[in-house]
Amino acid sequence: MAEQKEHVKAYIKVTGHKYAWMLECGGGRLYGDGEGSSCSVNRKLTAIEALADMLGHMKRGVMFDLKINEINIANYINRGFLGKWKQNGWKTVGGARVKYAEEWKKVRFEPHAFRAEYVHDLEIPA
Repeated sequence: MAEQKEHVKAYIKVTGHKYAWMLECGGGRLYGDGEGSSCSVNRKLTAIEALADMLGHMKRGVMFDLKINEINIANYINRGFLGKWKQNGWKTVGGARVKYAEEWKKVRFEPHAFRAEYVHDLEIPA
């Protein structure tokens, strides 16, 4: 029988090259924020960096229910692209190099599980 993972509510809000995140588990909340390394306003890259930052604070495997205001990232997670890209040497099915592959490699997805929901006007609970 598969091990049941604790459910954690997670939120990532990207605004330009800045981000904020929040984890809600075990009756407590953990907040973080930062700026993406890109000097341009690249929401997708900033969202990847926010994911890496947030996941760096989780030491045990959990089931994330992620709400994020970056639709591409939600789709990549829900469609299982990240695992497929990793297995395929960070290339797409068509053989092209995955954009931001070096940044994706820094995101520590294992041993976690994810469900992502895109929320256009996301607000992180206070």
